[in-house]
Amino acid sequence: MLLDHDRLADLPRIDAPVQVIAATGDILTPSALSEAIAASIPDARFVLVPGAHFHPLADPQGFAAIIRHFIAKADS
Repeated sequence: MLLDHDRLADLPRIDAPVQVIAATGDILTPSALSEAIAASIPDARFVLVPGAHFHPLADPQGFAAIIRHFIAKADS
């Protein structure tokens, strides 16, 4: 059911800061899909990190640094 729910066509309508983070070894959400999602959203930021699906758990400091940088840029 989730695989049948394609909303990619709606992404260009997003008018808010967006940070997309993908991991190189994520088999559930391939990085190419995450990159395509980011490319479809105006002014979205894309970051590719080493690791797998649970990057926030595997590298919480690195993940937090990406989010802090994103928030700082969005606030400026």
